[in-house]
Amino acid sequence: MQFLTQAQEKVYDFILEREEDGKPPPTFREIAEATEMSSALAYRRVLALEKRGLIERGVQGTHRNIQIKRRI
Repeated sequence: MQFLTQAQEKVYDFILEREEDGKPPPTFREIAEATEMSSALAYRRVLALEKRGLIERGVQGTHRNIQIKRRI
């Protein structure tokens, strides 16, 4: 398992939970609200997860473009 910070893990778990529940991918605002952080911090956590290859973002310019790429 890759080492994630607690904040990164919270964001990853939230995105994974949404996917497993069959819900649409979350927006940055939804991630921020669910993890109790600012939208800017949520965005940075998503970028960190993307850099680690755990998630991917689809078409830029869409609000719901985050998907799990690799499960941990």
